[in-house]
Amino acid sequence: KFFGLAGLRLGFVAASPVLLARLADQLGPWTVSGPAQIIGTAALSDVDWQRVMRPRLQQDGQRLATLLREAGMASHGCALFRYWRTDQPEAFAEHMAGCGIWVRRFEHGIRLGLPANELAWQRLQHALSAWQALQVSIATRRT
Repeated sequence: KFFGLAGLRLGFVAASPVLLARLADQLGPWTVSGPAQIIGTAALSDVDWQRVMRPRLQQDGQRLATLLREAGMASHGCALFRYWRTDQPEAFAEHMAGCGIWVRRFEHGIRLGLPANELAWQRLQHALSAWQALQVSIATRRT
């Protein structure tokens, strides 16, 4: 997740030889493709990029948590994404999709990752404000 290489299908385990042998027995011969090995090696070798990204991701994660809190979402998660429970996950996901924002919808909640750039942050803030206004409008009509 840290490297932002969605879909790469690459993972590894650093462990003692005994544990590695047990895992190999349980998992079977799952090979990693050549392109995935090359990309993974390049990502792990780029320590300068990692050094720059760690604080940036922490800052962006805090920014997302604050934005969601200000929009009334009690979220939890990590620097890369936030999750919160809602009784309207489908409606929220549809609203966000209409604003050009992809969220991961679960039966009783939503997960949202970090926006890619400043324009995407602004789009997210606008979409959350519009969602809040919609919820206020619905609540007002009910009373």
